[in-house]
Amino acid sequence: PSNAGKYCCEFRNDLGSTSQCITVVVNTPATIVAFGILEKTKQGCLPEKTTVTLQCRASGIPTPTVSIFSPDGIVVAGPKTDVVNYTVRTDLAEEGICQCHANN
Repeated sequence: PSNAGKYCCEFRNDLGSTSQCITVVVNTPATIVAFGILEKTKQGCLPEKTTVTLQCRASGIPTPTVSIFSPDGIVVAGPKTDVVNYTVRTDLAEEGICQCHANN
């Protein structure tokens, strides 16, 4: 957003002068900057019945809202701004892929 900032115009004529200023905000799309397990693991494997925390972080203007979805598409954390955490206990019966979504 290099063009963001305050811009002013000054108007002059024989009757005098006036000025008007505006602030320009350049929107940027929501981008997921990190999504993963906070705890350190060996080679990405976790034993069953282990408690782990997934974290999703996003950036953008305006500030995005972030949510984590379970493998069956249910929102399990969020929506929150910037970052959301989801603590889960690993269980083979609930195996699947969680997703992080960010919107602004």
